[in-house]
Amino acid sequence: MEAPITLMPSAACPGKAAALTVHHHVNTHPVVLPCRMLLHEALERFDLAAHPYFLLADDAGMLIGVLAPEEIASRIGSWNEIERKRWADMPLEGLLKTRMEAGHFLDGPADPVPAITTATVPCTVLIEGGRLIGVMTSDDLLLSWRTAESTLRTALVDAVTQLPNRLVFHQRLNEELERAQRIRHSIGVILVDVDHFKQINDEFGHASGDLVLRSVARCLQNTMRSYDHVARYGGDEFAVICSGCRPGEIDLPLKRLHRAVEEMRKRSSIFERVTVSVGAAVAHAPEMVGKPQELVDSADQCLYQAKANGRNCEYKRESRERPLHASEIVPLTPATPKHQMQTC
Repeated sequence: MEAPITLMPSAACPGKAAALTVHHHVNTHPVVLPCRMLLHEALERFDLAAHPYFLLADDAGMLIGVLAPEEIASRIGSWNEIERKRWADMPLEGLLKTRMEAGHFLDGPADPVPAITTATVPCTVLIEGGRLIGVMTSDDLLLSWRTAESTLRTALVDAVTQLPNRLVFHQRLNEELERAQRIRHSIGVILVDVDHFKQINDEFGHASGDLVLRSVARCLQNTMRSYDHVARYGGDEFAVICSGCRPGEIDLPLKRLHRAVEEMRKRSSIFERVTVSVGAAVAHAPEMVGKPQELVDSADQCLYQAKANGRNCEYKRESRERPLHASEIVPLTPATPKHQMQTC
């Protein structure tokens, strides 16, 4: 693999022409890890503090993402021993918050280092706050990863709740279903709808509506496992991807969420009427799921059932040896009596 390059600008004026001297450091190489390597395997082989980034490659050798050591540290630093073990046994690709489109091959380690180890390239340097953030050549623009990553994350995060948005959810669902089918563990989708959210906006204003959404988002983050993927699905809906649940285990986070929302209602008059309806679908035989959308559609059918039966309740379906659509939809908690229902 070609060694990384250090860019040394001969001029330090942003947007000004400069001559950039490029040096190949032949004794240092970026750490490229297979995306399916388990986290504990990476920790056994590498010192996190010694590397600013790790590059992740898929089975074809294509670059799919960049992983910062602090991202790894935040996962293995969980206070919950069970969750730490779960993260340790998770492939590195599960830690990526942004994933690159395939198409950039990483050279194999046996490839020779180019004969030219030093070159001068005419360019325009981009400097912000005394730090080099980009280099523009005649045919390309090279941005620092820290600069590009922050921009990518901003584009993929919901502005109100700071949760991943719907685009990220569907991308992650594709990845998690593929992984579940590969290692044969369960995968589930939870859809959460804030009941009568329009009434909250109309009565208290959109600022209060945003506060409700942020509070429900925190409830979800606090009640789901750290390795579950929580996202804002759109409007007053949230979505969660849960992997590795044994039969019946999906009930636990759903009940925790129900209790958390009940506690939230005691904090303010804005929250006192907030309830959520929940639909969950879990496939314990993921090989029977043809497309990721089947999980979303099944969870949506359960959510519809929860709304039709009074809201403020949870419905689910779990399949073990047959397709999700053939599984029965059942309630978790008693529904609100019909005479207490409000109109939308």
